[in-house]
Amino acid sequence: MIIPPGVMELVEQEGVQSSEIDDGAITTAKLAAASVTAPKLAVQAPIEIAGTVASPTALTQATHGGRILVNNDSAKAGCTLPTGADTGTKFFFRVVDANGFRINAGTGQTIRINGTASSSGGYIESTTVGSFVALEQLAEGEWQASVVSF
Repeated sequence: MIIPPGVMELVEQEGVQSSEIDDGAITTAKLAAASVTAPKLAVQAPIEIAGTVASPTALTQATHGGRILVNNDSAKAGCTLPTGADTGTKFFFRVVDANGFRINAGTGQTIRINGTASSSGGYIESTTVGSFVALEQLAEGEWQASVVSF
């Protein structure tokens, strides 16, 4: 390696006690010295919602919160959002068959989608296979829906 004039003097002035200059090559030793062990990522299987529109599954923050919920039944899947969930609680729904999902707000709750809030105890639904619905509780009883369709 050719060291430009003045570089060694500069290195010595900065107190570096080595005559080696890093040429930028990646070596096994450099990778080992800089390695970081990443934590394991826990991947959870989706939860199939067995409830129907006539007999909806009551969602809970502990069991269903933050999980992907799928409809995979012979009828439209139905579920009801929980009361008393923490602000920021999220539910994710993936429509995997044309029967779709109906997501009910509880009494006194609303679901806001595209800037419009449902009535108290209202609902949203999707029958578009491949669509993905995310719900987040913004405040007690106020849920915000975001929908992505493929």
